[in-house]
Amino acid sequence: KKATAVNGILGRGKNVVTELLVPRAVVERVLHTTAAKIVQLNIRKNLLGTLLAGGIRSANAHYANMLLGFYLATGQDAANIVEGSQGVVMAEDRDG
Repeated sequence: KKATAVNGILGRGKNVVTELLVPRAVVERVLHTTAAKIVQLNIRKNLLGTLLAGGIRSANAHYANMLLGFYLATGQDAANIVEGSQGVVMAEDRDG
């Protein structure tokens, strides 16, 4: 099983888009950080880090790990995990 550009271009499996808005108070009180620092971490780790590591069609925080847990818990074929690892994480500071 290999992640390929053609699967992303022509489509294969499911496509999921998720948006999450975390209130500033929660970011500071629960995560002990700021929105600006999360944005910088995302750029450095997910975007630049994946690029430097040679990632293909991906810039994310290990989607495959979360998806594998779901596959195993629901009896799905874990061999298809590679295709589920493709994705992009975006972060923005809406007040910044």
